[in-house]
Amino acid sequence: MGIRARLDNLAGLCGEQLLRVKGVVAVRGERLPLLVQCVGTLFAPLLPFAGTANGSFLVVIVRGMRLDELRELQPSLPLAVHAATRPNAIGRPLSAVLEESCA
Repeated sequence: MGIRARLDNLAGLCGEQLLRVKGVVAVRGERLPLLVQCVGTLFAPLLPFAGTANGSFLVVIVRGMRLDELRELQPSLPLAVHAATRPNAIGRPLSAVLEESCA
């Protein structure tokens, strides 16, 4: 399954809970990694990314989902969720953790 199909699946599974996705993903057969951007479930076209990136990653911001739920939905995506670095974030809705970290 290609990156576009995986992102479509993520959008379909998260629905209105998906707020934002941004990242850089290396794709087999592409010379440069692809820049991934979305607001809600609307994805911008995947464009070659000529900047520097340390491997593939996606930052996914969702409302009312736990980190483990998001990883279960798309285990093969290279997710780098900010809340995962906070020890008290496990088992809590990501939106609450992100709101707390922005306060």
